[in-house]
Amino acid sequence: MVIDAYVRVMDWRLLVDGIPCAKEEVFLAHKSRPVAVISTVSEGFDEVRIPVEVGRQVLMRMEGSSYPNWDENDVPALRSQKTFSFLVRVGSAKALTKLPEVQVVSEGGRLILPPTEKVHWNVFPWRTDRPEPRTFPESGDLMAELAEILRKRRASRRRNSSRAVSAGGGSEEPSRPRRTTCAPSQGNAVTS
Repeated sequence: MVIDAYVRVMDWRLLVDGIPCAKEEVFLAHKSRPVAVISTVSEGFDEVRIPVEVGRQVLMRMEGSSYPNWDENDVPALRSQKTFSFLVRVGSAKALTKLPEVQVVSEGGRLILPPTEKVHWNVFPWRTDRPEPRTFPESGDLMAELAEILRKRRASRRRNSSRAVSAGGGSEEPSRPRRTTCAPSQGNAVTS
């Protein structure tokens, strides 16, 4: 189970609903309350958090290319309903904070982990062929991919926004409801 790998392979300190717990306590908490939030304190890596649809595009591009330093299978990747996270070498993600829609969580931050509800690993931070952690890669190639994907995303949004405005929608003020005139009551009949 992943909880065992967090403790034995990754040597991560685990928290349940923000409270530090021993491995056995995490197992019991998850078993008794499947909605409990399991997390770790970021130590030895930076988390690069981006919108989930951008993260999917990055993974697809990485699968379709061969990077000298990045193999899709070596980049720890985690997704939730709204965000996608890549784990990279500590201190290497600082430049990514200049990109829009990118949040970098450095050492001391919290990383929510599976089996927390609706959180899943796309690529484990440990090797699946032997019990050892993956080496967290530098963020340089990720920055190039993210910059390109986010540039195209902004351009697409601008085009869609321009189309909406020119079609009579978009950023124009919404029309106000018309005032209706009430029919006069019988005692106040209007005569012509």
